Amino acid sequence: MTAASIKTQAGVASYEFRNTEIDFSFTNANSDSYYVYYALANASGEITSPLYSAKINKVDIDTTDKFITMAGGGTIGDEIPSQTIYALTCDLDFKGVAFNAGTDGFTGVFNGLGHTLKNLSSSKQGFFPKVAGGTIMNLKVDNMSIAASGEKIGFVSECSGGDFYNIAFTNVNISGGGARVAVLIGHVGDTGRSGGDLSISQVSIVNDAEHRVVGATRVAGLIGYVQAYEHTIAIDNCYVYTDIEASTRGEGGGMVASWEDRANDKLTISQCYYAGQLKTSVAPGSSRLGGMLGYHKGGVGVLDISRCISLAKFHIQGVERDVSMKNASPILGNYSTSLKTVVSVKYCIGLMQEYNSNYDVQAFSETNLKRHDLYLTGEDYLNLDTDRWTVVKDENPQDERDLFKAPYVTLNFLGNWD
Repeated sequence: MTAASIKTQAGVASYEFRNTEIDFSFTNANSDSYYVYYALANASGEITSPLYSAKINKVDIDTTDKFITMAGGGTIGDEIPSQTIYALTCDLDFKGVAFNAGTDGFTGVFNGLGHTLKNLSSSKQGFFPKVAGGTIMNLKVDNMSIAASGEKIGFVSECSGGDFYNIAFTNVNISGGGARVAVLIGHVGDTGRSGGDLSISQVSIVNDAEHRVVGATRVAGLIGYVQAYEHTIAIDNCYVYTDIEASTRGEGGGMVASWEDRANDKLTISQCYYAGQLKTSVAPGSSRLGGMLGYHKGGVGVLDISRCISLAKFHIQGVERDVSMKNASPILGNYSTSLKTVVSVKYCIGLMQEYNSNYDVQAFSETNLKRHDLYLTGEDYLNLDTDRWTVVKDENPQDERDLFKAPYVTLNFLGNWD
């Protein structure tokens, strides 16, 4: 390939830019090393530069030591992390392994290739101290335990942008009096405003009754706290099935606990599912609990929640509540209409009505969920992609009118990894 011939090569794409730098994305399996070739052209399409190239390297992760080094932003050899695919080549069992990762931000691509990290345990913040534009994908995590009382607690403690795709968590316990707590990411933010957009897609968290997510405040499945981020956060096709407790100060959410927005912030949550108990000891009216977002704090960004289902139940000050109340609703817990944020909530379903709002949220009873034949995949409801989701049909119903049974849908782990 040469600069003169690059425009004729199959798969080559062009991108306009009028600055000294450009960001672009392309589809790639991220499973092996490859080269990126590029050249610059003028406004007439004439190539005016030499042919440039950059190599994306691959490093195999096949031991717990290598994983810990990588997660802390370190290097296994002489690779540049931001230009490296780290490929998990086998399941890793961390039972008895002391987890002491570094503190540099992870900037590479970690491709789990369908493998599992097992028995992760920490008394500190988490396992990736910071993701700074990196990618984590195609990964299973089973039996993860964090017992910590600090802040920024989760599989990823802190994030300033990146991509999280096709990740399945099972049997997760988080305990202690921590703040900014979540299974996936404890804290999202970058006070230096040098971060980037954040994408979370095809992530599932499934716990049984013996596993819970507990902290003092700002506790969630996906993100504990977003602080004045000034970027776009897009969450889609995610599934959280666990009890969540923001014990002493409230602010709990199935997807996101607390979002503090600024002028350039945008948070979108679409085609997501939450089921579980949202619990706090904070008085009714101050609990700030929601199946998709617990607490909206700020006031000038854009919030868009669409085609989501929340089977959240509330346990507030020792009492299980079967109706919404001030600052506790199936989709959006706390939102002040005096703020200037542009809010859209549409095509959503909950077990109860949203409190004191005109959001497009339909209340379905358990009987509705069993017998309605359109709400899961219909265009006027959740419109779930059946390649991504599996509808749970009731093959032996007690009532012949029942079509589905709890949990009604599950999220698929994508890919053929045999």
